Amino acid sequence: AFGRTLLIWQGGVNKQGKYRPPYDASSIILSVAESLAYNDASLGAWNSEVGEEPPPRAREYIDFFHAHIDLLRDTTPISDVAVLRSFVSIEFNPAQTIPSTILFEQTLIQHKFAFGIILDAQLKDLGRYKVLVLANQDALSDQQIAQIRQFVEAGGGLVVTGETSLLNEWRRKRGSTISARSHNI
Repeated sequence: AFGRTLLIWQGGVNKQGKYRPPYDASSIILSVAESLAYNDASLGAWNSEVGEEPPPRAREYIDFFHAHIDLLRDTTPISDVAVLRSFVSIEFNPAQTIPSTILFEQTLIQHKFAFGIILDAQLKDLGRYKVLVLANQDALSDQQIAQIRQFVEAGGGLVVTGETSLLNEWRRKRGSTISARSHNI
């Protein structure tokens, strides 16, 4: 969402509490595949205390990565669905907002929908998406609602769950005349 690389690597901890990569081949392959998918031209760090080589199947992924690095660098994710993580909703109502958002994202993953996570400032750039998901994003400003309305009026799809937009950015309840329904959300 910020246009920055975030290194992802799945691993375990040995009996001494020291970080170690997973040892079974399927876990290593999954870790390498996730690194390829999420790390923007970086496999992260291969951590091996005893100089072990990755298993041959993982080596295939690593070799693919090195052979195609030019195709993986400076890319832009392509996804039709955007999931908003509103700062005010996530930060000040985490017990309800975070599970709702994560569960919606998990549903998208399980049904193989490519999606992007967007933050408040990216509501102005919704044109690259076909659908916007507001999974229990309870606090939205009038400006955010106007940006969302503009997206929908331009033909964008909208999926809303929970108590989305029932509060303003100061977490005050909207009056009955300024509810989510009157904003067409």
